[in-house]
Amino acid sequence: MQVNALLLSSDASLLGILRRSAEEIGIRPQEIASVGQAGAILTTKRFEGIVVDTDDLEGASGFIEALRKTPSNRSSIIVAVVNGRTSPCEAFRKGANMVLEKPVTAEKLVRSLRAAHSMMTRERRRAIRLAVDIQISLKLSGGAEERATTTDISEGGIGLDAVRPLKLQEVVHFHCQLPESDVEMEGTAVVVNATKDGHAGLCFAGVSAQKRSDLAHWLAARIEKQSASAMRMGPHAASMQSRQSAAGAV
Repeated sequence: MQVNALLLSSDASLLGILRRSAEEIGIRPQEIASVGQAGAILTTKRFEGIVVDTDDLEGASGFIEALRKTPSNRSSIIVAVVNGRTSPCEAFRKGANMVLEKPVTAEKLVRSLRAAHSMMTRERRRAIRLAVDIQISLKLSGGAEERATTTDISEGGIGLDAVRPLKLQEVVHFHCQLPESDVEMEGTAVVVNATKDGHAGLCFAGVSAQKRSDLAHWLAARIEKQSASAMRMGPHAASMQSRQSAAGAV
């Protein structure tokens, strides 16, 4: 699975190695040479991975901390490249998932990017919402029970249409069975968005590790099946299917 990564650096040598290594591994790189430009892009676009040339780009030293506060990229996998001013420990404290020290060799970079790619792929799968139309049982905080229909599901939560509007920040207990499987999902979730017509987004709160693992495996299998089907149908149909199953956490 290919993932998108932002490369924030003006170091031509580093960018050259990053570009070659990233494309070889399956990372689609987008190069940005200024913190201001990167900040503008990151407010509207999501990247699974972000490489930050922390010490050799003006304004980049505090950029990682700022990244962790952006709604669309706060969970991105961040690789910090340091060059003496920032210690690896400082970079980790600021929010980096991995740290590379200059000079960066191609061999060291490929090894690190392979590990980062695995983490980025996991993050991409976590964020993908799959359209799914099933019945879900809800028990509201006041004890009332409702039935609703799901619109999509991700590793982070569920979108649904209820008969009556749900309340923001309400904690509900839910139960449903995933299609074409014997996996039953249940636990508690928080209503993080809701409209007057009954559409709502629920973020998982109290869901067991086993249930989360079952859901992750189910999603991975569905994504793989969907990708194989899209390849057989051709590029135009694949593009349509990709838009329909759109990425973005609940």
